[in-house]
Amino acid sequence: MPLIPSYQCLKEAEKGGYGVGAFNVNNMEQIQGIMKAARETASPVILQASRGALKYTNLVYLKHLVQAAVEEHPDLPVVLHLDHGDSLETVQTAISLGFTSVMIDGSHYDFEKNVAITREVVDYAHQFGVSVEAELGTLGGIEEDGIEANFPTEFRTKETADLFLVLIKHLLKDGGRAAVVLPDGFLFGEGVKTRIKERLLEECDLHTIVRLPKGVFAPYTSIATNLLFFTKGRPTKEIWYYEHRYPPGQKSYSKTKPIRIEEFEAEKAWWNARVENDVAWRVPVEEIRARGYNLDLKNPNAGGDEHRDPEELLAEYTALLAQVQETREKLRRELGDALESVLAAREEVVA
Repeated sequence: MPLIPSYQCLKEAEKGGYGVGAFNVNNMEQIQGIMKAARETASPVILQASRGALKYTNLVYLKHLVQAAVEEHPDLPVVLHLDHGDSLETVQTAISLGFTSVMIDGSHYDFEKNVAITREVVDYAHQFGVSVEAELGTLGGIEEDGIEANFPTEFRTKETADLFLVLIKHLLKDGGRAAVVLPDGFLFGEGVKTRIKERLLEECDLHTIVRLPKGVFAPYTSIATNLLFFTKGRPTKEIWYYEHRYPPGQKSYSKTKPIRIEEFEAEKAWWNARVENDVAWRVPVEEIRARGYNLDLKNPNAGGDEHRDPEELLAEYTALLAQVQETREKLRRELGDALESVLAAREEVVA
């Protein structure tokens, strides 16, 4: 099967009610790993390349690596997508290399110029049957001002995770399903967070919350996170909680001992035959409302857990956010330095 455009891939996904993973790639090993997983799950896949990846692979290397992947897995639907192209010229280069989907990111321009550039890209790409994704606005992190102005007044906040949930809920059609990763701070947070949770429970069936232990995203953050599963179009009547525990003999996750997909076999076995046990319990929505939409409910079957003051947890969460921001900036600088070193070394070899 040749490379296909993203609209064809996503149209099939919409019919089948599933999502399609999109993964940025830079080398052969990444592509091999992604294709191996796609083969094992019989899943379509979107391979993405940024402008930096195109530069790093000198354009033609990436093209042939993806061609090799398609030849090795001829029956898997594969999309080759340009991620965050910044100009018509970049898009033209990608299409000439065989990309079947492109993104034009003109968010660094004012809105009118962004729309004009996007129109040029669409007119050009559609001549070749290439799909186009466009970033006509911006959705930034907690440090960026003005983003929240794009949202309803009652939901405005500078926290990207909250805005992301509001956006996902808005984009879902009735019957649409979503799974979102959110930190503990969202569960017990008040103010705007309370209003977001209230609306979520009114408009969606938040049927399951999987509580993950700390360290899932180590070493970048130690904040505990949660998987929220919900379906739009019907209100929540009760929420099932499932406490995901560390594997036997393991007390934390780390970069060398990360969480593994095999650990979720217990959740998968429990999912369609739900019973309350030492790691699973359910809470009626009336109790959630009585708690002021505080979703931070501890496992009542575990025993011995100490209840902590939400204000104390909120202060801890704020401190951890600052730590995350610092770590992210450090990682950004380190990656930039590493990329410059690689490019400099390659230039020396070529010279």
